[in-house]
Amino acid sequence: MELRERVRKVKEMLRLSMDGSTAARLRHLGYKLTFGVTYPRLRELTAEIEPDAELAENLWGLRQRETMLIATIIMPTECFTREVADKWVSEAFNEEIAEYLSRNLLIRLDYAEDIVKNLADATEWQKMLIGYSLHSRLLMKDIANDEMIDRYLSKSVDDIHKTDKRALSAIAFFLKQVARRESYLDRVKSIVVQLKASESIQAKWVAEEVNTYIEYSL
Repeated sequence: MELRERVRKVKEMLRLSMDGSTAARLRHLGYKLTFGVTYPRLRELTAEIEPDAELAENLWGLRQRETMLIATIIMPTECFTREVADKWVSEAFNEEIAEYLSRNLLIRLDYAEDIVKNLADATEWQKMLIGYSLHSRLLMKDIANDEMIDRYLSKSVDDIHKTDKRALSAIAFFLKQVARRESYLDRVKSIVVQLKASESIQAKWVAEEVNTYIEYSL
């Protein structure tokens, strides 16, 4: 089947699952076009699509919410080169796309740790979000190394103060995952104390999120 026909079939699947109320709620994320398909429904639809690098590249390039999310699921890792990974990271234009790119695709890559390392000095909020989010996934799989954990912890307070609020949830989630390691718990608690003492609303929000997690989940 030609690529054009495969893309048409995906769009037809999306049209049949359109949800206007969901689409309206998603407008604040900056989408020019969205079908308003819920993520669980997207996962169901994607189960009917064979992994396909050419199709994934084309769907990503459409820059529509649902097509980009599907692309993160159906892209075969063996076809996802480092150059393409860098390109997609740069093109993840809002927090939803950035988060699912990390969760669905980047964590499956053999070089996921290298991406985390490369994003350690990122200043753009999207790249910062992906760096922290992907690092959290590595922690959850127990494959994050101590050197990189130390590096991200050392910069976390500064990042919280200077980044866009859209990256804060990813940083807070990272701190929660690090706190689960007993050897790092006291250090995370120290960071929480620093954040609580800040006059920044962003810092106080992250402090409350992480502190609540430590008190009630650990």
